[in-house]
Amino acid sequence: MFPGLLQYLLWLAAHSPALRKTLPRPTIRVEVHAEAELDGLTRLLTLARSCHKFDGAGASTQGCPRVDRRFRGNSISIEGVEPGLYLLGLQIGRERRVETVSVGTADRTEMIEFKRPRLRGRVTRNGAGVAATLVFSTKPEPAADEILSSTPTTRESGPSGEYEANLWAGAAYVARVTAKEAGSVPATFRFVAPSADDSRDFPLTARPLHVRVRDADSGQPIEGALLVFIDPIGVQTPLSDAEGAIDIPSVAAGRFHATAVAKNYLNTVVDEVLEDRDDSSPLEISMKPRAEGNGFAVYRPDGSPAAGVFAYYRLDIATDSRVRIPCDADGICDPGERPGDAEWIILQHPDAGLTLRTAGEIYGSRSVVLAPAGGSLVIRLTPGGAAPDDCQRAIVSIGGVPVEPSASFTCGDRWPIEIPGLPAGEVEVTIVTFHVDDQARTILKTVAGPISVNLPSSPIEIPIP
Repeated sequence: MFPGLLQYLLWLAAHSPALRKTLPRPTIRVEVHAEAELDGLTRLLTLARSCHKFDGAGASTQGCPRVDRRFRGNSISIEGVEPGLYLLGLQIGRERRVETVSVGTADRTEMIEFKRPRLRGRVTRNGAGVAATLVFSTKPEPAADEILSSTPTTRESGPSGEYEANLWAGAAYVARVTAKEAGSVPATFRFVAPSADDSRDFPLTARPLHVRVRDADSGQPIEGALLVFIDPIGVQTPLSDAEGAIDIPSVAAGRFHATAVAKNYLNTVVDEVLEDRDDSSPLEISMKPRAEGNGFAVYRPDGSPAAGVFAYYRLDIATDSRVRIPCDADGICDPGERPGDAEWIILQHPDAGLTLRTAGEIYGSRSVVLAPAGGSLVIRLTPGGAAPDDCQRAIVSIGGVPVEPSASFTCGDRWPIEIPGLPAGEVEVTIVTFHVDDQARTILKTVAGPISVNLPSSPIEIPIP
């Protein structure tokens, strides 16, 4: 059978109950590689059909048909599975695993591992070991939380801070560590569990950090200044109050890197080494007033200047035209003529995700912090009745606002579409066909979408009628 015909039949089967009965229904065999302590526990297997709303795990199963099977031992087979995209979940006791499976017309075997390598290390404060409570928990994917949720693992470190914990290999963990000393502030760490025995120390936080932001010329406090920094949870952006004060409940001992951003002021980089200390004197930040003009500063997610940022507005998808905003090596962009407050400005940088902001939002503080990177999105089209010479391109939108057409395209699904540099979080993807008419105008026709995708994401499949 020719590949194009097979893809067409698979798509048609998903939309035609009559043809669905004629396609081969393969057997899916699942083999489990588990820790010995899990051998006597019942396994729960979930196989759920995708509804073409995709998330970071590859597919969403909300409102879709699903099969649940309980079994013992380390293998199970499910016969007569319709071709399509599935979410495969396996639960043993209170632990769960999930992966995305694309089912064709041939039998296949999936292997799922339940291994817990040993993580060991010390909890320290200012270099010295301390007794503490450690709580390790995994973060479930948003669209499959009933399959992915996991029970936290709690450990107590010894008097000198030593601890041991067996964590699921490859799982993303959040560790909440609290010293047993009175008045201790919990510290949070985010990491991926190793695939083999490994070590990791957890240095506890210094005291809460008090910051004061002032005008460098007058010494007056600056209200509404934004302090951008990254902690184990992610990007933090607290604002200063009327006294120019920012109180951060918990900052890790060691290097503290941040950027202060305020309207009509030059952005100020802070690079300090914080140690445990008894005094509560604030960290003073002085900001220089900015000269008038239409420029604004662009910063990477970590707060450093975004040298080489590419900025534009007034994007026209049909003609692929835009108004470019010049930006210099310090990440300062100046359009010359200020865009209207409601106009959308789009920014791209290799170290960040594509960022969409209104001009009014950007000029409110004369700056913008780029979105964290969500990586590339790879799209494989499964064509149905489109003509063989039709070619497709993807258009990416954020909140319904088109931000970028894909540079790559495909014709007859000969190769996938890849869109790099997207932001973390939800975007929408629309698939269009395109051709040039006799007046050299590009004509776009929507053939699929918009489809919601939560980045980062594994490759997705989109059927084309």
